[in-house]
Amino acid sequence: LDIKDQLVGQVRLLPDFPYRAVTFQVSLAGYYQDLGKFLADFENRFPYMRIENAVIQRPDTPTPNDTEKLSCKMAIVLLKKP
Repeated sequence: LDIKDQLVGQVRLLPDFPYRAVTFQVSLAGYYQDLGKFLADFENRFPYMRIENAVIQRPDTPTPNDTEKLSCKMAIVLLKKP
């Protein structure tokens, strides 16, 4: 798990919405079943956060032992009261 950076901005949900959006860029690596379990657990455990722009792909340079691993980059968005 690698959290890249954080961005605070407007929520594009409703006009004059009283919350701000905090966005984290996250990178993961794991097997297909592990990534699926993480996403399901995340959605169930944190109902007020959402995952956006998830890109799942094979690593650029897989090692011989990790040919079935995947890498995933995504944005996690949560609401914050200013």
